Amino acid sequence: MKQKQIKAINVGYYESVIPEIIENIDPDTFYHLMGRSSGEWLLEAAKSNNRAEFQNIFVSEAVKNMSYSEFKTIAHYFFSYQQTSEEIIASPLEVTNNLFNKIQQDANEIFNTTITEEETEKNMDILATNFESIQNQILEELRKAQSDFKQSMIKKNPTEIFDYASKILYVSDALFELEHFVEEFTPEDYQDRSYSYEKQLGALFERYDSDSPENGSETFMVAAERAWYDSSVNYEVGSDDKANFMENYIADYFGLSPYLKPQETKDVEMTNAVPQHSQSKSHSI
Repeated sequence: MKQKQIKAINVGYYESVIPEIIENIDPDTFYHLMGRSSGEWLLEAAKSNNRAEFQNIFVSEAVKNMSYSEFKTIAHYFFSYQQTSEEIIASPLEVTNNLFNKIQQDANEIFNTTITEEETEKNMDILATNFESIQNQILEELRKAQSDFKQSMIKKNPTEIFDYASKILYVSDALFELEHFVEEFTPEDYQDRSYSYEKQLGALFERYDSDSPENGSETFMVAAERAWYDSSVNYEVGSDDKANFMENYIADYFGLSPYLKPQETKDVEMTNAVPQHSQSKSHSI
């Protein structure tokens, strides 16, 4: 019988579950799985050519993010076993909700991974502390940028205000929308960075953390004004084109390129590290 051995609480899995997970997992869940804190562990296992460790982490984290109904669809790839001095006797896993909850709770131990909950929680606590401080600083400078811009427009006479109506509406909207993006950005989004604008925001947070801009509020305002100048072919007032605004203006004016390159490299490495169906092999006990 070809199967994968797990030495914790007598639960194992067939290696063929991995392509099944990749085929059927929700895309957002998949990117969350590959991008969260476990992504670093997966990458380390791939770099060290530790296929068994990579698979154990992948299955463990996938099960943690599944619902009971989702797990039942792949339960036939898991088995329970008894080990004697002479042989290992495997039998189909009798799935119950309680058993599933137990597997989720003790997944790291069951699947014999090197991830520890203590380290994961510690890292998330540190991230959450720094994250909130940086987020508040960015929001403060964005709000100052909006206030400064409005004050500069108020000083204009009625004719000038009419002439600048497009710019006033555009810049005000762009800064307001960006403020909303930053407010909605969470530590989980920072870890995942599944979407382009999340990568840009993550890089912006890292820029503020390592080298806070001298005058962030003015830089935000100048970036929005430039976006208005190019608005005939780019970002439009009221649109939800977060990626374009971040990539073409915020990233440029805040010099985010050095902070984006490590993430781009990681994305490529993680893509290459995902086991392909043709590479899936079973182990005999």
